[in-house]
Amino acid sequence: MRARGTAAGQSPGGAGFEPFWTNARQVGRRAVRVAVIDTGVELAHPDMRASANLVQGIDLIVDYDRAGDGNGVDRDANDVGDACGAGRENSFHGTHVAGTVGAAVTNDRRGVAGGAWNVTVIPVRAIGRCGGELEDIVNAIRWSAGLAPAVTETGEQILNTTPADIINMSLSVQIACPASMQAAIDAAVAKGAVIVVAAGNKSNAVANYAPANCNNVVVVAANDARGNIAFYSNFGPGVDVLAPGGDVFADSDGDGRPDGVLSTRTTANDCYDPETRQPAATCYYGFLQGTSMAAPHVAAALALLQSQYNVRGKALEDLLLTRALGPIDADAQCSVDCARNANATPIAGRPGKCMRQCGRGMLDLARAAPEPASPAAAPGGP
Repeated sequence: MRARGTAAGQSPGGAGFEPFWTNARQVGRRAVRVAVIDTGVELAHPDMRASANLVQGIDLIVDYDRAGDGNGVDRDANDVGDACGAGRENSFHGTHVAGTVGAAVTNDRRGVAGGAWNVTVIPVRAIGRCGGELEDIVNAIRWSAGLAPAVTETGEQILNTTPADIINMSLSVQIACPASMQAAIDAAVAKGAVIVVAAGNKSNAVANYAPANCNNVVVVAANDARGNIAFYSNFGPGVDVLAPGGDVFADSDGDGRPDGVLSTRTTANDCYDPETRQPAATCYYGFLQGTSMAAPHVAAALALLQSQYNVRGKALEDLLLTRALGPIDADAQCSVDCARNANATPIAGRPGKCMRQCGRGMLDLARAAPEPASPAAAPGGP
């Protein structure tokens, strides 16, 4: 969330939220709605259970085993866990993503702050144990945009009467864009939604992964704390934005904490207590890395831009891409050792170096903030 730069309090990989909050005096409007299609959220999480930002969502997982909650489609978007196999920790992925957008209680002197503190976050549970089903994800897009109701086992129809302005999809699968998914995306965009998707984490061409290879989406690759494309991030000409995704294996500033993205999730691994600023055995906040973490930074930025400038749909997307991105030095930020990434393109004249195309620009929300008001002239002055 820091300003982009190298001065004190800044980060080369910063996304410019802090200066936007200050200069625009804008932390979001409740009328702006962001749907998070993911694993749901931990409704008992201390930063979620009391949050006015979080509204009732939907659980669209049909299969009981994948859902893990003993039922199918219903109004309960609670994340009961997605662990795949014995001994594996639940990721609480959706809680982490929603916290980055702005679902968490903020300015309560505890926990973390998301990008857009005062918007409405709608949890849409479509991912469960060991992943998700295409049909559930497609239904989630349609439900989020208010295009089609969810239908429970008893035949109850649940329509989203407050459709999302922005839909975040921090998910990826190595397939061509399915026709059903593209149709749902096109319909949602036609209704005025902006859809933000993760590029994927396989250090591979984004063209091979859905929904990033679908049309009408904003594709987000991940940068590390130094502002370089993350080692795991997918890449290619289909990428629109480079945004903070973290690197839990690095500690660039030597503060003793990993360079991952810190957000809401119950965890016993890589746990950090923001209140004590110390590692902890179990806590409600943890570091993760991935394009899944980068995408909600962009979703939050869109929510703030809509709140500030009262635009939505294509106009909102254009505002992001033309005013909220900083330039990328491709040679410095997007080049890698070819030995680390066989899928990248060799750079002429630079033996051993390869290029991974990493977007039109790097998220820098500060660029889209209105100019601070000039102080009023003193009486009798010029």
